Amino acid sequence: MAVINQFVQVFPMDRSIVSTDLLRYGEQYLEASDAVHQTLTSQPRYRGVPPLPTLKLIGGAFEMLLKAFLLEHGETLKLLQSMDSDLERLRRRAMDIGLSQRVVFQGLEETAIDLLGHQLVNRELAFQPFAASSPPPYFLLRAAAGRLAPVVRQEIEDREADRAGQSGLVASGV
Repeated sequence: MAVINQFVQVFPMDRSIVSTDLLRYGEQYLEASDAVHQTLTSQPRYRGVPPLPTLKLIGGAFEMLLKAFLLEHGETLKLLQSMDSDLERLRRRAMDIGLSQRVVFQGLEETAIDLLGHQLVNRELAFQPFAASSPPPYFLLRAAAGRLAPVVRQEIEDREADRAGQSGLVASGV
């Protein structure tokens, strides 16, 4: 992912800066997806069909939020880059290392996230008439992302506070 490569070059050793930036960008993509969704779905031609820009933006939000969580939990940048936009792999890995203790996706939300990831990785969204499946409903994706973002933010803030406390103990010689 270009965003990760950019930050690695600037901050090669500071994982907290990279995860914090990925979190911030993930939240911004989520806000942008809401704005685009609201604007485009108010137009008659988009009734019942999630607009492509909305799906790409919320897909980017999921990718950045999940990668921020994984990076904060010690996953390497190389592994995250190799996972590309595969939201299913990212989600499963995050759930395996602790996200499942913090957030529970409801009903078909996991399926919607995984389907969107499949369509992003296979570049199917731009060619929807030829895609193997329809795009997932935006409301499912938005509900899941709405619960994921604050959990990732809290996780990063908690870990930063722990690191600050540990460095304070080291500095004081304890």
